[in-house]
Amino acid sequence: MLEESIINPQPQEDTQLIKFDYVNSHLFRVVAVDGVIISATPQGKIFLHLYNERVAIPRQVTHETLPDGTLGKEVDRIEPEEYVREVEVGIVIDIDTAKLISDILSKGVKSLEGSED
Repeated sequence: MLEESIINPQPQEDTQLIKFDYVNSHLFRVVAVDGVIISATPQGKIFLHLYNERVAIPRQVTHETLPDGTLGKEVDRIEPEEYVREVEVGIVIDIDTAKLISDILSKGVKSLEGSED
């Protein structure tokens, strides 16, 4: 379950409280996201491919070699003409989680735009 503090900041009087400690896994990293590709899984879940966009790196770079064996100046470069969409991570979520994420993102966007309802 996702954190719902944006949606439900105050507990109701008749509810019990539960605390969650957040711990980063050893695989934790920050991912830059410029876009998403979405599809459905055979199990009826949502699959999100999150990607970043960038200029493609050179396919090849040629340098001179100096008499002492060290690398000299660059003399040629083969550049691709396209951009790259590097898929960083795939995320599988169920429909209830997708709705929750949608609500949280919508409220976050409204807050950043200064139009909280």
